[in-house]
Amino acid sequence: MANRGDDSPLDASETPSDPSLSTLQDAVETFGLPTLLGVPPELHGLLASEQRQAVLARLHETDGRATVAELADHLVATDVERDERRARTALHHVHLPKLSGGGLVAWDRRDDVVTALL
Repeated sequence: MANRGDDSPLDASETPSDPSLSTLQDAVETFGLPTLLGVPPELHGLLASEQRQAVLARLHETDGRATVAELADHLVATDVERDERRARTALHHVHLPKLSGGGLVAWDRRDDVVTALL
């Protein structure tokens, strides 16, 4: 029997309210558990952040290229961040360095343009 994060059992007749449960199930059905378990731990860490997931999703929607300002606006518009200034700061100091260092994006700091590498 599956467990929720609060350690209460998940009844088989109960539909999970956490969308990540269905997303994980979809991923297992699509890729298979051995494939998912073979993903390097570093990649799991890069994708663990809602902000980084939103950045990658937005880049995918915009043909792989966006300015930092556009990404910050997207984070605010999707309620991932509360305000544009906070979003820009988090992008500059946390999320873009991690995504860039992980080889998922190229970040031109001079022009403040982010390009997906996948």
